[in-house]
Amino acid sequence: MNVTQIELEFVELPDIPNVGAPDLNNGYLLSMWDCSCKLATWNPSLVQFEDAGGPLNGLAIRSWAVLPKPLDFPTWGAPIIEAAIANDASYAKAGWLESKYTASAKN
Repeated sequence: MNVTQIELEFVELPDIPNVGAPDLNNGYLLSMWDCSCKLATWNPSLVQFEDAGGPLNGLAIRSWAVLPKPLDFPTWGAPIIEAAIANDASYAKAGWLESKYTASAKN
């Protein structure tokens, strides 16, 4: 088993990510008021967090933490991450080439 430990510092809203700071491009982990968590990015032009579904309601977010590095980087290393991002088909049975969803069973 591989374990990746990262230390996160959560910042309470209404404080927002420092616009002048360099963008680490690793995203943010959001702690939501409904006790769930979300991975998101910061959109400086909208001045709000967003995920694949679009802009997130700031009133639903309790706090946020910047991800200091991609979560898989210490476990897999740069070559695997680069291959996954590039959708490289040269690796036999590469997990990133698999469908993200299973086919639903028909009754």
